[in-house]
Amino acid sequence: MANIWTLLLGIAGFAVAFYIWNKKRTETPMVCVISKGKDCKAVVTSKYNNTFGIPNEILGFLYYGFVAIVSILGIIGISHFIVDLNLLLRSSAIIAVVFSAYFVILMAFVLKKWCDYCIASAIISTLILI
Repeated sequence: MANIWTLLLGIAGFAVAFYIWNKKRTETPMVCVISKGKDCKAVVTSKYNNTFGIPNEILGFLYYGFVAIVSILGIIGISHFIVDLNLLLRSSAIIAVVFSAYFVILMAFVLKKWCDYCIASAIISTLILI
C-alpha cells in the first residue's frame, strides 16, 4: 500500500515541477493563492533557482520521476535489482527534504517571498520520506 501512496506523491511532485517549468518556459503568470502570483515568479526566477547549475524544477522532474518509477517497480514486485531501490529511494528522499528545508529557509529569511508550488513540493518531499 505504501508504494501506491509514494507513486501518487511522485506524480503530484512531478506535476508541480512541470507547472513551474512550463510557466517559466512560456513566461506566463503563475496562479498562486498564498503569494498572489508576484512572489511565486520572484522565487522561481531568483538566483537560488539553480542547484549545481541545474534549474530546480529539472531536478524535481528527475527526483519525482525516480520516485514514481521505484514505486511502480515495488507495486509490480520488482524492488531489488543490483542495488536495493528502496534504500536508494529513502536516501534520495532524505536529500530532497534537506534541500527543501534549505529552500524554505531561503524563501523565509533571504527572499522574504513565498512560492506556493515550492512549499507544495517541500510538503510532498516530506511525505515521501515519511
